[in-house]
Amino acid sequence: MTDKILTRVKAAGICLAPHSYIRENGQKLEDFGAARFDWLEPNRHALDAGVCIGGNSDYPISSANVMERIESLVTRRAVINGKVYGASQRLSPDEALRTFTMGGAYLQFEERERGSITPGKRADFVLLSSDPGAVAPDRIHEITVLKTYVRGRCVYDAATAPQR
Repeated sequence: MTDKILTRVKAAGICLAPHSYIRENGQKLEDFGAARFDWLEPNRHALDAGVCIGGNSDYPISSANVMERIESLVTRRAVINGKVYGASQRLSPDEALRTFTMGGAYLQFEERERGSITPGKRADFVLLSSDPGAVAPDRIHEITVLKTYVRGRCVYDAATAPQR
């Protein structure tokens, strides 16, 4: 990505789904060189330019665990070497959550039905073990889903689910 391309993306009304797998695969960015780290997975640049972004896992390239994806957006730190790739592109926990909620809904043309807890929308949501904004950024991946609700009905409860 470049600033010029991002300007064209914004003008065309295109939404992006940039990767968020630095946590597991950051070391693979080394071949691009440090001068390019801030333009690889340019989530902050996109948000600051007013471009909508939606979270994704790019599974099986990286884990489908959303909390790992959110941690990657917040820290941009690779676990294999502890290095931060493109620190200027870090998102806040709230911004990272929004990419996976409202951003994801928008990319699927479902922002009127889901993506936020709003009257009239489907009651699809999860109850987490901790607030991602209240834990150390490098511990976000440890947050677990306690309950999952789909259309207001509990479809998963960790307290009664079979243990793996």
